[in-house]
Amino acid sequence: MTLLRSALRARRGLRGFAPLALAAVALAPFALLAACSSDEGGCTKDSECATGRLCEAGTCVNAPTSSATGATTGGGAGATTTGGAGGMAASTGSGSGCDDGLTTCNGACVDTSSTPEHCGGCGKACGAGQLCSAGACKAKCDDGLTTCGGACVDILTDAANCGGCGKACGTGELCAGAACKSPYATSCKALLTEKPGTPNGVYGIDPDGAGAQPPTQLFCDMMNGGLTLVANVYDSAGDDAPNSTDYVVSGWQQKASGQWDAVAKKVDRDATGNGSAAVSLAFVAALKASAGQQNLKMCFVHKDGNDTSCRNSANGSMTLVSYNIGNPKLTVHAADKLTYTFGRLAGLAGSVDGYDMSQFKSYFGCVPVTPGVKWDGEFGGAGDGLCDFNLNDCCNINYNHGVWMAYNSGISFKPMLSGEDELSTEAMGSETLVSNPSVTSYGFRLYVGP
Repeated sequence: MTLLRSALRARRGLRGFAPLALAAVALAPFALLAACSSDEGGCTKDSECATGRLCEAGTCVNAPTSSATGATTGGGAGATTTGGAGGMAASTGSGSGCDDGLTTCNGACVDTSSTPEHCGGCGKACGAGQLCSAGACKAKCDDGLTTCGGACVDILTDAANCGGCGKACGTGELCAGAACKSPYATSCKALLTEKPGTPNGVYGIDPDGAGAQPPTQLFCDMMNGGLTLVANVYDSAGDDAPNSTDYVVSGWQQKASGQWDAVAKKVDRDATGNGSAAVSLAFVAALKASAGQQNLKMCFVHKDGNDTSCRNSANGSMTLVSYNIGNPKLTVHAADKLTYTFGRLAGLAGSVDGYDMSQFKSYFGCVPVTPGVKWDGEFGGAGDGLCDFNLNDCCNINYNHGVWMAYNSGISFKPMLSGEDELSTEAMGSETLVSNPSVTSYGFRLYVGP
């Protein structure tokens, strides 16, 4: 009964509006005719159509509209819509009239590959803090960062995009200031120049960057201007220096008494008895060619590990040499006096290859040095310097002195021996070997510097 009364009231309420409703129906055809007026004719773009209409396939059509739920009405063939914020629809169409590569979205021509509000399609808005790249929403980059491959990167420091997207650095390289570089210094001097005040210590040194020489941990003598330690020979009771000249060429690392690796991994000022090592001849050549190092310093080593008497080509107390005859492992470096002299002092005889001391030629391959004092157990008295020495070939005395001997009763180096006499000298007034003749000459070190 209640439902019947409600229906009757609703019917009576509509009677007063009947004339208006009828009038609206009667006028509808005229409104449609006006909207479809032939004055519009054909079209090529939206601006040629009446207000509220779009150009679709050369014909003006009613613009699509949408309800709050995103439902679409109107529009020509091929039109699509996407519900936008607040229920407003965005539209695209094959005949939008926009330039190539642009799409009509809500009456505007946009690039859907880069427009955050229409990313990949009309109405596909990116979230807050995102950017549109290649039609996909990405995280928006902060100031100072660049979008590369959808990621925000700092092209000043990113090794995969160093100086620009896709500009990758080589294996092991770092990106600094938009330029690829080795993470290692080319020499101790280079490290000290880049970072003044760097203390003495062991640092990674790579003389030729991406070249053939591997980075090696080397002691840097920063207190003396950035010298790079390239050989440390400490004569303990065991067998410290290698018994083959091949190691001198390749570089070496002592593992234990009489055991070596054929590559230097770390050259430090070790005086424990198992820490002798030297870099390769090629490494020294790279220090000169790529890192600009050109001088050699030699120091004898105290029993406690400190450097004692030294000679240095930088101040003239040592002269770098090379010879084009003699040991073939040295003559290949005849044009490079730094590498040649390093090889001589590191363990290669100047006259012949190998460690048969009876074949050495006395006074051959000499490295001139400022003499010390006769019988001092170091650089000896006045003479020719550090030379091959074998008294058999001159004086018929069965006494062999080594790959080099500091002339006039100084130290001689015999890497082929296995005890404490690898560094030795002769007793005053006799032909007797003296091992460890002085606490100031338990070993020697070679440094390369500018």
